[in-house]
Amino acid sequence: MEAISHRRLHVVSGSTNLPLAEAIAACLGIKLGETNIGRFANGEIHCQFGESVRGVDIFILQSHGAFNGNSLNDSLMEQILMVDAARRASAQRITAVCPFFGYARQDRKAAGREPISAKLMANLFNAAGAKAAPTAVVSVLAGRAAAMPVASARNWQNQSFAAMPPSMRSVCAGKPSAAAAASRSAV
Repeated sequence: MEAISHRRLHVVSGSTNLPLAEAIAACLGIKLGETNIGRFANGEIHCQFGESVRGVDIFILQSHGAFNGNSLNDSLMEQILMVDAARRASAQRITAVCPFFGYARQDRKAAGREPISAKLMANLFNAAGAKAAPTAVVSVLAGRAAAMPVASARNWQNQSFAAMPPSMRSVCAGKPSAAAAASRSAV
């Protein structure tokens, strides 16, 4: 008897990128997953999924920036907490999609006594449970994820996160954006 996989694609969004996530879900012909994101009185973030994610391939979208009164660090922590919640809820595969990846400018040491903050952020996503193609822009096409390299392997080798180009037309049409094509040829 042959085992048949019934995994499904699940797309959810953090609080900073809801319109983009809705557009991606519409392109895929699926409903955007429900997330309950709140704050405690002391400012801590609480995340919970509104439906079961057991056994699904989940894509968690979040831009890292100062939006809607949240700081870049709030946006990062919100997505990391959502990744951890998906892992603890037994999601099959977790992909953190970051149209704007916070701390990406700090991808190397320009001088002594500096952190490599981009690598640290990628390590945090990995520790939280994100499992995605390393050094990839994820274009969601017909229920599949196609990966295109966007950064040099020297900077992002073995990290588990993905970034998505901001051009929704290229994602919905299934064509890489000009920036993605240029960075792919640069690698």
